[in-house]
Amino acid sequence: MFHFEQLESVRNNPTYTHLLNPVPFSFFNSAKAERSFILFSINRPLTLESLHRRNLVPSPMCPTCKILASTEHYFLFCSCFTSQRSLLKTSFDALKIPFNVTTILTGGASVTGKVTKSLVRAVSDYLESALLPNY
Repeated sequence: MFHFEQLESVRNNPTYTHLLNPVPFSFFNSAKAERSFILFSINRPLTLESLHRRNLVPSPMCPTCKILASTEHYFLFCSCFTSQRSLLKTSFDALKIPFNVTTILTGGASVTGKVTKSLVRAVSDYLESALLPNY
């Protein structure tokens, strides 16, 4: 998948280390969730932080929470998605896998060494239900 130099760059960059544990797209419930996951994986999600970085929106701040609308904010903190996040976190808790962006983007593989299909399905459900607004 990667050449040695690229692999070292990925290993040394926390933004992309999750790419070392590829998630099978067949595990996703829908093409929509799969596309959203890919955008998060390549650090181009449709969050306000990412859109602002690309000069597509005037502010990177979450209009509800009044803090930076980052990937972490979307998956872990935004008050708009509390009930959806609770369902997602329950899936991780049931398997005793830490709930953080790295484990979310690796389907648990960053901890267990292999992608867990049930976690990817839960992430897929989250991506389908915790819709980012159309900016």
